[in-house]
Amino acid sequence: MRSDVQLSDEEVEAAVALAGTLSGRDISQMHDEYRQALERLIEARTAGTHPGPVEAPQPASAEVVDLLAVLE
Repeated sequence: MRSDVQLSDEEVEAAVALAGTLSGRDISQMHDEYRQALERLIEARTAGTHPGPVEAPQPASAEVVDLLAVLE
């Protein structure tokens, strides 16, 4: 660890909180869609082509629940 790096208490707390939210998850199942799109763009540009349009991800559908009916 570098000794010339200074961290504030808030930065340390944020790092600990982030680590806490990720614990118990299988990180190998996570993926970075932004990075994947950026890599496709870079590959296309270096090949002298255009990557074309990117499809927006479809939101997950959810069942709509009538809360008043449930509470009755």
